[in-house]
Amino acid sequence: MHWPRTRWTAGSRSCRCLSPSFYLLPRFGELRLDTIPNAKVAKLKAELVDRSPKTVNNVLVVLNMVFKTALKWGVIEQMPATIELLKVAPATMEFYEPYEFERLVDAAARVDHQHLVFILLGGEAGLRCGEIIALEQTDVDLTRASSTFAARSGTGTSPCPRADGPGR
Repeated sequence: MHWPRTRWTAGSRSCRCLSPSFYLLPRFGELRLDTIPNAKVAKLKAELVDRSPKTVNNVLVVLNMVFKTALKWGVIEQMPATIELLKVAPATMEFYEPYEFERLVDAAARVDHQHLVFILLGGEAGLRCGEIIALEQTDVDLTRASSTFAARSGTGTSPCPRADGPGR
């Protein structure tokens, strides 16, 4: 599938590709869009009860996007169903106590320099694992004591989202 000029992450693109073929087409593939009532959407939710609420919501968002696009294009005259997302508990982050972090730093220093740098980038600079792994020497400006972090994918480089939420 072609994704022109979207700001979606690779994970979002993957979800939007997988949801229709894996979750939606087997259940609704033979139906006309205007014949998918709330009851069938509720049944879809019930069938996905073993999935996390975020996964279910991702599937429902794709279904809702299909409905809205069909409405916009005049394929259907009204929304056939109302999509209600599941409640998702906010993510919580656990942090090391200062003494625990110091023990981790000491242990990493005993292993080797790379482990120490990895731990310090995560604990002191707040980088996530993927950001640390993707870090390149050109991302660090030692003369200005600053760094620029970018998400890299097979299609190029885009700025990393930096949340201001817990742990940031």
